[in-house]
Amino acid sequence: MPVDKVPNIGIGISPNFLARVIATAGYIGDSSEVRAKLRKLLGDPKPEELDLDSIPPEIAALFAEKGTLQKIRKKLESITKKQAKRLAATKGRTACVDEDDIVYVGVDFLEKYKDREDLLAGIMAHEWGHMVSPLPSEEELTGNSYDELMAIRREDEANADGFAGRMLYLMGYSVEDMVEFLKNLEKIEKKIVSKKYHPVDIREAILNEAFAAQKRSQDSARKLLIHAGLGFSHVLKSKLIGEG
Repeated sequence: MPVDKVPNIGIGISPNFLARVIATAGYIGDSSEVRAKLRKLLGDPKPEELDLDSIPPEIAALFAEKGTLQKIRKKLESITKKQAKRLAATKGRTACVDEDDIVYVGVDFLEKYKDREDLLAGIMAHEWGHMVSPLPSEEELTGNSYDELMAIRREDEANADGFAGRMLYLMGYSVEDMVEFLKNLEKIEKKIVSKKYHPVDIREAILNEAFAAQKRSQDSARKLLIHAGLGFSHVLKSKLIGEG
C-alpha cells in the first residue's frame, strides 16, 4: 500500500493523490489491532497519561465536562458517530490517539494554544481521522521494510489531514489556524526530516482542499434542497453530494 510519489512543492501535488486523500478520508473501520501492530513495528511508545490534578488548573479545565476539548469532542462524535474512549493529558506531544481510542493532548501544546479553539478543533479532528481511517491488515504489514512502513504511516497522516479539513468546516471552524500551525512547523522541519509526514506544503494543500471540498458539497446540498422546497438545516452533514 505505497503512497503515491508526490513532489515537494504543494502546487504540484499529484491530482490523483490529492483527490484520493480527500475522497477516502473518513472511512470508518475497526483498525485498533492494526494500529497497535504498526505502533510496535515503528517503535512508537504509548503516550503517558497525566493525572489532571498534576497539571495547571486552567489546562485541566479544558478536559472538564464543559471544557473546550470536551465541546469539540462532542461535535466530532455527533458528526462521525465514532466515540473516543476518553480524552487524556500527556506530555512531549501535540496530540495522538492510541489503539484503545484514547485521545491524548499535550499539556505543553495546550499551555501555548489553549485560547485558539479553531486550532484545538483541527488537532482533535486530525486524531479522529486516525480513528476512522482504514489501515492495511496485519498480514499486509508483516515483512514490510521500514521505508514501506513509513509510507503507510505517511498515507495514514494524509488521510487524517483530509479528514480534519472536512470536519473543521462541518463543525463551523476555520482551517486557517491549523494551516498557520503547520507553517510554523516548517522551521523545525528544515532541521529535522521526518519520514512520518509529507512535507508541510503538501499537508497544507490537503487541509485547504478538504475544507473547500466539504464547503462545495454543503453548498450543493443546500441549493438542491432549497430548489426542491425542502429547506436546509446545518445538521445535514451533506454526504448527499459525493465528495466535493
